[in-house]
Amino acid sequence: MRSMSGFGRGNAPLGGGRLVVEAKSVNHRFLDLKLKLPPEAMALEPELRRLVSGRLERGRVDLAVSLQRENGCPDVRVNHPLLKRYVKAAHAIRKETGVEGEITLQALLHLPGAIRVEFRQGELSRAESSAIRDAVGDAITSLVGMREREGEALARDLRKRLGAIRRRASSIHKRAGGLEKRLTARLRERVRKLAEGVEVDPARLAQEIAYLADRADVAEELVRLDAHLDAMLELSDRKAGPAGKQLDFLTQELHRETNTIHSKSGDLAVSRAALEIKSEVEKIREQVQNIE
Repeated sequence: MRSMSGFGRGNAPLGGGRLVVEAKSVNHRFLDLKLKLPPEAMALEPELRRLVSGRLERGRVDLAVSLQRENGCPDVRVNHPLLKRYVKAAHAIRKETGVEGEITLQALLHLPGAIRVEFRQGELSRAESSAIRDAVGDAITSLVGMREREGEALARDLRKRLGAIRRRASSIHKRAGGLEKRLTARLRERVRKLAEGVEVDPARLAQEIAYLADRADVAEELVRLDAHLDAMLELSDRKAGPAGKQLDFLTQELHRETNTIHSKSGDLAVSRAALEIKSEVEKIREQVQNIE
């Protein structure tokens, strides 16, 4: 089981340069990959997308590749029109104010916008392309490792909460065993108070008790609840493959069965146990949203 949250980094040595790849991910219904590549690496985008999608199933993934060539030969651009205006303005100031001074080359080079340094973005060499692939692979491996570690923690928490739900479901099952007897006693007491000594047809009373017992019977819901718990425990122990969507579906089914148990039961203890189950299911629902 994997989480969908994580971070990974990869790097590779380049002759006189530096290559760093960073990948981070958060939860998402599907795989949503955002790539940030230097201009000269744009041709690698389809290949890098295939590489990432082959390792990840779900999540929003932001992957950034930073390539810096320290030994690249930059171009120096001189803004000749601007320099001429600077010189002309300097002569005008000297003429108007009478201030003496020489216009030096060093002073001109420090004027804003006089020169501009541009690094050429050439094509990637075969070695650089290979280095980017390796660094992206390392970053995704690191990301997957973090997602797996967080996924293990989520699986432990999930198993703990499933165990709590099973214990409460067991208490409901035990409580439901004496439901008919309690309903009989409760109905007889109500009839006694309302009838005020008038004889009540025993057959009719038994019919009403049977009807109420049938409406309050939660045996089927408990069986389905137990089956969903088994399925979720099996998914939590899965060694490979995504489980998030299946767990999300089963969580919805747990919620549905628990709601039915709560609405059908007229017993206070059963209602309390059902509410406690609903609380655990809500916590599971939040966790499941971040499972791949």
